[in-house]
Amino acid sequence: MKVVTVEQMQALETASVHAGVSLDALMEKAGLAVAVAVRERLEALEARSVLVLVGSGNNGGDGLVAARHLAGWDASVTAYVCAPRPAQDEKLDLARAAGATVTTAGDDPGYRVLRETAMDAGVILDAVIGTGRARPIEMPLQAMLHTVGQAIDDLVSEGRRAPEVLALDLPTGMNADTGHMDPSGLAPDLILTLGRPKIGLFVSPSATAWRTLDIGIPDGLDANLPIELMTEELIAGLMPDRSARSNKGTYGRALIVAGSESYVGAAYLACAAAGRSGAGLVTLATPDSVFPLIAGRLAECTYLPLVEHNRGELDSGFAAVQVTSAA
Repeated sequence: MKVVTVEQMQALETASVHAGVSLDALMEKAGLAVAVAVRERLEALEARSVLVLVGSGNNGGDGLVAARHLAGWDASVTAYVCAPRPAQDEKLDLARAAGATVTTAGDDPGYRVLRETAMDAGVILDAVIGTGRARPIEMPLQAMLHTVGQAIDDLVSEGRRAPEVLALDLPTGMNADTGHMDPSGLAPDLILTLGRPKIGLFVSPSATAWRTLDIGIPDGLDANLPIELMTEELIAGLMPDRSARSNKGTYGRALIVAGSESYVGAAYLACAAAGRSGAGLVTLATPDSVFPLIAGRLAECTYLPLVEHNRGELDSGFAAVQVTSAA
């Protein structure tokens, strides 16, 4: 799976349009995938109510698509519009028609409705700002996010179950390229990143848990992107097939000269790493006094105990002969 910067993700979306997949189709699939993920969390929490924090851009549009589907599945959904949306907003109209309650920040002085809805929610979906903004969170959004965060803190202090916060694509306030998180942003329990994981997820301490959701980008468009996430599927595809008639000596031999009484772990880790990386036969050449300290922990290796004059003092000349003969 490729890992992308903001610029690369935007280029993938543009390439998808040129390949015949419209931005609206991408948004619809993204919103549905998010809705499915939210529904899973609602079922796990045995909760029904969802608060969707909606921004003015595409991230908010994805959130409104998710709100529409969730409302259609009989969840109690409130779409709280944090910033002005377009005057002609089909996604908002469809969410409302599906049964979602729509509240705008401008009609909620003091954010009383926002606080009450947050305290009653099972899940809060942060769909305010996605990958497109890297500047600090400012008022009035800062106050809205503070209201939600304070509601969550109050529930925790009262010993009540707080809602889970799911971030759509990225948490509001996170820089997708650097991972920097604005302190005014909501700390997510789970990030539902869209299309491809963003590089900031791997360097941000705020990105403790995330899932990548398929949004319909055609296969192969990211083939030339340089950064790839190491997954089990990727590694399995790189590993050569092994013959049924082979043995451990068929797949390479490694001789490791390591270890002393003070650094037993170094020899152990080196041998274990060699075996895990695919070496068929691993031999550890280590001082005679160290050999029994490792052999009981690492049965996969063969061993070449090196002769010592005294405990901890190698017979360097004879040990060199032993090692070169085994190489």
